[in-house]
Amino acid sequence: MINEYPIFVISYNRAKTHTTAKWLAKYGVDHYMVIHKEQLADYKKYQTPEMQKHTTFLEFDDSYKLKYETCDNVPHRVQNAGSGAERNFAWDYSIKLGAKAHWLMDDNMAFMHIVGVNPKGIYVRKRCEKEDFVSKFHKAEHFFNKYENLLLLELTQNDFCINSTKLTYALNTRCFSCNLIYNDMPLRWRGRYNEDVILSTDVMVAGYCIASYHGGVLKKKQSTRNASGGNHAVKAGDANSLYQDGFDYRNSSLKKTNLLITVYPKFYRKVVKYGRIHHEYNRIELAKMNGRLQLIPAKEYGCKNIKQKDFLKVKHFRIPQ
Repeated sequence: MINEYPIFVISYNRAKTHTTAKWLAKYGVDHYMVIHKEQLADYKKYQTPEMQKHTTFLEFDDSYKLKYETCDNVPHRVQNAGSGAERNFAWDYSIKLGAKAHWLMDDNMAFMHIVGVNPKGIYVRKRCEKEDFVSKFHKAEHFFNKYENLLLLELTQNDFCINSTKLTYALNTRCFSCNLIYNDMPLRWRGRYNEDVILSTDVMVAGYCIASYHGGVLKKKQSTRNASGGNHAVKAGDANSLYQDGFDYRNSSLKKTNLLITVYPKFYRKVVKYGRIHHEYNRIELAKMNGRLQLIPAKEYGCKNIKQKDFLKVKHFRIPQ
């Protein structure tokens, strides 16, 4: 078995164009896809022969949308609530499976790995073949299991893994798109936008570590704005639009940034880069927090040591029902 923990891929309106599940199936990796009921037939229609063997489709429970914490006061019926509800559905489903942790992956990825270092100290990377993925994917799970206070881990984005380093990980940054999540913590995804940044910060505020790992497989994610389908597969004025107001991307970036600053004003601020608004993290404040967060080797391999009261430090904390 390649993976110790179950893998979930969330997908919306990309029956023809999703990539993550196709690659996992090609590698012979069993996984789940969380799909909305009205789109399930299309996904089954366009699944590859490998997916028929290795993909299990899960019908999303719409009630998760109604109870999702968007961190704003916009009614769900007016705007799309984002993908956090689907992520929470996968989290709870993995607990029902009896898993201690689970992988949560976006649907627009491929997988790379490092094959060497060139004379300039730059990593040489190439796309994973089946034997590469099989031999290296488990390294991230092994790293995750070694530490009792590491609760969230991502596979590093291929484009960000450039200069060679002695370390195979970056500690306490932010985790995106391809995450290994410890199940038994009283947190869930929240936020209409930037839910990955919010969850990463929630874990660190509670006093636990997160990591970006590049010692095995890397993710190669297509830009969300450039990928067809997903939350962009809407018409102008559609009530289900998440990122667009009449296709005004500048306004959508402002919304995303403002919500993150509302949740964590101490750690994030607004900046303008590349012609549009972005969030930027406060390096000084995060450094103060991260200076207290160091990895602690697990007394027993695979076991985590957490205290539920630590999570009361998280702003707007609530135990999900």
